[in-house]
Amino acid sequence: NHSVVGYYTAKSWNLPTDICQAIAEHHAIERVFEAGASRSPSKRTLLSILKIAEHLCGNHVVFGNQQQDYEWLRIRKQVLEYVGLTTYDLEDMRETFAEMGIALASQTD
Repeated sequence: NHSVVGYYTAKSWNLPTDICQAIAEHHAIERVFEAGASRSPSKRTLLSILKIAEHLCGNHVVFGNQQQDYEWLRIRKQVLEYVGLTTYDLEDMRETFAEMGIALASQTD
């Protein structure tokens, strides 16, 4: 799948291990954040950024043809706690992006 191909591509380009592993695990984020998991903070940070961006951009609509972001519903608490943000902060980000002329999905939950 694309995660495996992405991992091996990143590895062949000699990207840092955490980036390669984040690419490989970007659809298994629950495992990365589960209690007691020996995961690197940089990988958690990379995946948090990715998942926030995917959610704000509405990937669930664009790629999944879904009105609800089910992955985000499962992981948002862990991701937001890890990066120290709230859903209100995401709305502020959305408004800032809109002011910059960047259109995003309209819903954060």
